Amino acid sequence: MRWREHPEETALRECEEETGLKVQLHELISYRTISSPAFNRMSTVNLIFRATCVSGELRRSIEGQPLWLTHTELESRLDGFYLHIYQDYLRHHSSHSRT
Repeated sequence: MRWREHPEETALRECEEETGLKVQLHELISYRTISSPAFNRMSTVNLIFRATCVSGELRRSIEGQPLWLTHTELESRLDGFYLHIYQDYLRHHSSHSRT
C-alpha cells in the first residue's frame, strides 16, 4: 500500500500491475494477517475482495505466470496461508451464489 492510498485503490492497482487486468471491486470477502517475528521484518494485513474483470489482457509478471487449474489442482498447490484465503473465497461464494 502506498502512502495515503485507500485499500480499494491498492487492490485495483496491484491487480492491474500483477495480472494486466482491470477489475471492478465488490464486497470485502475476508482478511488475513501475518505478524512479523522480528522488528526489522514486515507484518502484513491482506484484504480479500470479490472483483469482476472489466478489461485488460491477462499476462505474466514478476509475481508469476497465469495458468488454468481445476479446484483440486489449485488446492494441492496452495500452502496454509493461501489455502485459507482460497477457503474463505469458497465459503463466501457458496453462501452468495445465486441458484
